[in-house]
Amino acid sequence: MLRFITSYASERLPGDERRVDGLTLHLPALVEHEGDGTRWLVVPAGDPTTTPLTVWSKALKGGAAGIMGALGDGIFAVPLHRLTEQDLGDGTIAFAYGGYSAIFGDDEDIPTYHEVLDQLEAKLNPPRAAAGFVHLHSHSEYSPLDGLSRMDEITREVVRHGQSAIGITDHGTCAGHPALQRAADAAGIKPVFGIEANLTDDRLMRGETIPDDDPRFCGHTKTIRNEEGEEKEVPIPPSRMLQNYYWHLCLFAENETGLRNIWAASTESFRDGFYGRARMDWDTLQRHSQGVIASTGCLRGPVARAILADDMELARQRLTRLMDIYPDRLYVELQPNAMDDQLLVNTAMVHLAREFDLPLLATVDSHFPTADDADTHDVWIACQTQKDVQDEGDLFSEHLDLYITGEDQVRAGLIYLGQDVADEAIANTTALADRCNARIGGDTDPPSFTGDPVEDRQRLESLCGANWNRLPLTDKNRETYAQRYATEMSLLIEKGFCGYYLMVADYVGWAKDNGILVGPGRGSGGGSLVAYLARITSLDPIKHDLLFERFLTRGRAGLPDFDVDFPASKKADILGYLRQRWGAEHVVTIGSEGRLKNKAVLDNLLRAMKSRLPERAEADLKQVKELIKAAELGTAGLGMSWEDLWVEHGDRLQPYADRYPELFAMAEKLVGRLKSYGRHAAGVVISTGAPLTSWLPMRAIDGEEQMVTQWAMDDVEAVGLVKFDILTLRTLDTVQQCIDLAHERRGVRIDPEAWTEEFDDPMIWEELQAAHTLGVFQIETSSGTDLCKRMQPRNIGELADMITIVRPGPANSGLTDLYLRRRAGEQAVTYPDERLRRVLEPTYGAMIYQEQVMAVTRLLAGYDESEADTVRRILGKKKVSAIQAAGQEFLSRVDMPHEQAEHLWNQMAEFSKYGFNKSHAYAYAFLGYWTAFLKVHYPLEFLVAAMSTVDNDKLPAFVKEARRVGAAVLPPDINASGTGFSADPALYAVRYGLDSVKGVGATAVADLQAGQPYNHWDDFEARKGPKANAGVVALLARIGAFDSLVPNRRGLETKLLARKSGLDARCVHKDESLAQDNLGAPLLPCSFDWATEPAPVNKRTGKKLKPKAPPKRCTKACRQYTAPPPLQIDDVTGYTDEDIRQIEFEMLGTYLTTTPFDRLETTPRERCLEQANAADTGPTGIYVIAGIVTRAHPYKDMGFIDIETEGPTISAAVYRDTWAIEQPRLIPGTLCFAEIRKTDRGLSLLTYQPV
Repeated sequence: MLRFITSYASERLPGDERRVDGLTLHLPALVEHEGDGTRWLVVPAGDPTTTPLTVWSKALKGGAAGIMGALGDGIFAVPLHRLTEQDLGDGTIAFAYGGYSAIFGDDEDIPTYHEVLDQLEAKLNPPRAAAGFVHLHSHSEYSPLDGLSRMDEITREVVRHGQSAIGITDHGTCAGHPALQRAADAAGIKPVFGIEANLTDDRLMRGETIPDDDPRFCGHTKTIRNEEGEEKEVPIPPSRMLQNYYWHLCLFAENETGLRNIWAASTESFRDGFYGRARMDWDTLQRHSQGVIASTGCLRGPVARAILADDMELARQRLTRLMDIYPDRLYVELQPNAMDDQLLVNTAMVHLAREFDLPLLATVDSHFPTADDADTHDVWIACQTQKDVQDEGDLFSEHLDLYITGEDQVRAGLIYLGQDVADEAIANTTALADRCNARIGGDTDPPSFTGDPVEDRQRLESLCGANWNRLPLTDKNRETYAQRYATEMSLLIEKGFCGYYLMVADYVGWAKDNGILVGPGRGSGGGSLVAYLARITSLDPIKHDLLFERFLTRGRAGLPDFDVDFPASKKADILGYLRQRWGAEHVVTIGSEGRLKNKAVLDNLLRAMKSRLPERAEADLKQVKELIKAAELGTAGLGMSWEDLWVEHGDRLQPYADRYPELFAMAEKLVGRLKSYGRHAAGVVISTGAPLTSWLPMRAIDGEEQMVTQWAMDDVEAVGLVKFDILTLRTLDTVQQCIDLAHERRGVRIDPEAWTEEFDDPMIWEELQAAHTLGVFQIETSSGTDLCKRMQPRNIGELADMITIVRPGPANSGLTDLYLRRRAGEQAVTYPDERLRRVLEPTYGAMIYQEQVMAVTRLLAGYDESEADTVRRILGKKKVSAIQAAGQEFLSRVDMPHEQAEHLWNQMAEFSKYGFNKSHAYAYAFLGYWTAFLKVHYPLEFLVAAMSTVDNDKLPAFVKEARRVGAAVLPPDINASGTGFSADPALYAVRYGLDSVKGVGATAVADLQAGQPYNHWDDFEARKGPKANAGVVALLARIGAFDSLVPNRRGLETKLLARKSGLDARCVHKDESLAQDNLGAPLLPCSFDWATEPAPVNKRTGKKLKPKAPPKRCTKACRQYTAPPPLQIDDVTGYTDEDIRQIEFEMLGTYLTTTPFDRLETTPRERCLEQANAADTGPTGIYVIAGIVTRAHPYKDMGFIDIETEGPTISAAVYRDTWAIEQPRLIPGTLCFAEIRKTDRGLSLLTYQPV
């Protein structure tokens, strides 16, 4: 029956000799079934989490490979289909396999697949004994502040201890419930869903509502110690007492009703009860008690706190109250830790349980996986509190046993209470777990817009019919459109997705009908004709040859996913409409999880472990972070896993790891842990049926009214809820504002979605071919500008190609150059197979789109649409083993010579690393064209809109762009400016807003605008409003906002400074350099000769009186006070052009009225601009440029410099010798001539001369 092939035993993987079917095998071994030729990996049975056997562990954890055939007692075999093996060295063999080709059995009686499943289920999951300990009060990483354990670490330990279930009770949150279910299912144990609630008397109470005489919060003090070591009592604010007035109570879901009640209570605790933390009260517990089991909690539980306060009557009252809320569903917790308070509470709890006939429950309150993780937990808390572990180490100093323990350890910790108590408390853990049978998710139907799938279909068909006239129908293409529509609609009806389309079309249509710009498309949705007819996208997929199967196939699981872009300024309007349309309780933003990434974990550990590290650690870790930053540059912001980082850059990291072994070991443990909660950038859940509070838990975000889901996006989708992406794009803000300004100024209504002939405007293509790309979506970077020059795009298809190949991946791989050479005729266009000509001809034989890879599999290997999409996804995920398996499949099916097919597959795999979604590329090409069109035909409006929506560091480039098109950019003006940038058509200028000056806020601008226009300075001072204080006025005066009222800016500043300092009212006699002795009083700084002051005379008698003493202080009340002459503004010498340039640069970051380049003669100025453009995008060589230093920063023994020319900004390296000479003169703001060398490695500074 079996034939021995080979054994994989080695010193590292010691063999295990066993008899199998008459053969003596040295396991692990590979055997072949002589009857059907199937191969089996035979391994000794054991715990896959502890058996040191890579192949065994991989086989068990490989999805379907969890199904195993039993060959005998203690021996299992794993069937391997299309076995490929790779020797990883040191005795480890990795296997890749793609399913089951046969089920092993006797020749005469081969069992069916399902019979084997039933048999294996019985063998692998035997019934568990009813007795045994189950961890129920456990914390995972989802517990804010102090939870360390990942779910897989918890379940690993539970399995290791032979326990049958695991309960998770995270602090105040249900965020970990989906992760618990996944981990428990994978481990073959039962999940028990719980929460450790923060209970208070009144969840609605806030600090400002505390009665003055409430003894719970008022009149409390604490002892503090000053620097001298003296102790003193200080009052504790009542609000702080309220924040700390809460208890812990554990709740468990007995069934789905209980689970939803726990979620609803948790949501309420955030929505109504958040004050320092999410709080429930007794009323919350009562209303959401059905299907919920409770236990009394830890030492912070309501009963335990009363016991510790020596108030047994209060303990009984609280226990009775809990019994009323949870009849027959309340357990009294005992914990086995050795803290003094715990011993006291446990003893009292046993007495109370006996008194009230309540069941006992043993819990551990675990916070970390194993005993070895105690120090890691201390460090983690220090990371969370942003302190040193030395300061935080005592927080859990007595909690060393709060980890996943075995039953024996729990029993030993409770035995002092009596054998019967320990037995009962432990047995009840299993009993409680047996009562809890809630599950998350289950089968759900796709969303319905109307509540009736048939009506959904009819309404979608009606919507598409109403927009059928959007199509450019001719006799030639009419059947093509009709067939495509029928194909898509048929699949949507079959899968029940008409309601989903309608829901997206509803809010997109509302936005368009209400003047809100919507992006032309994003992602693969542009390939859907039905989406185009439903006004979801602006792309005609037939006209642009876009593929519906890239968006949706019959075999793809889950809902389609429309990504829709809106202006960021309009997102609140879209969300407001959705809440109004479906109800506030039916729409919620998806939450997100912030996990520690590679650089962040080092930052956290540097702070948390500072007391354990030498001083040089900070400098060393800075170098490590620079290394990580460089390694992750090409990951599109996704970063790298810690493991991949070490695989690819371990040789550079190892010296640092050797120097700081503890820190790097800790980093490996903590990277990827949950650090914080946030808000998903775009995801929104919409329920057209029941309110979402009955579907999932929600939480609040500080300072925000709207709630978000406690679960992350993948978890929300996994339970069958529908996610909609409300994405924002600042470019749409630019376009929206430009369109609004054009309507306001010129009375024209621009609707880019309706454009057809506009895409053939030669002026736009000339602008792009001239590489004037600033502000043009996706191609305004230097690489985009360069590619425009080289490629000279002529139509929307080529613009889409350009957006695809301008990215770093294609450029670095040579794909961009290949495309350009073939397009220019410098290289022959070839095809891997003539059958691919139609697919690859538009891109000159280069596979730049994912859809082209899909077409290859269908045309040459006979894949159906779903199989082709699967290959596309496998290649896109870049998983080597999956790609190899898919390659073997392709080679076995492709209709071409093997060597040629292998070469083609390698090409497909390489191109797929950088391949783009064609629908996405066309959608972004549309948006790029929109911006280019507006820039050419509405330049002033476009400049205002762009400068209003870009980051401040981009403004200098737009100021230069304005000069290029003949527009001025002016500083703020008190009468012409308001909030933000504005257009001044009379001057053909863009004007800065009053709020562009740092320190001038919105309220001040509002006050200033309320009084506009101002006729003169005195009029301004009389009506400017109270928020425009002296500081605001001084700032605006300095930037020139009052030049139209007071032309001498420096004179006005001098006047304001005199007023601020009091100089305008200072007595003419005051002289700080003089000091007169005032009869023993403080010295008086006064130049007046008091001896010459006439003696006072008695008014009645006329006699001279005794001379008065000089005043003690110099004030206006002085009898000799003489006001200074008024300051004449025109007497003050005004600012020079150079002065004004420096002020503008300091306050706005750029030059407006004049530039330093104005000092240069015309001819060398023009030549330097040509040279700067050549240095930026031209060939290698040496170039002389003129520019302004904007940044110079050191790096080791060299440096880098940025020089802003009248064209591009030149960034160059300054090597060691040049840096040593020039570094003192490389001062930001300096106009200079610079000699730049350009090589294949980049730009470097040769010489530098300030002007």
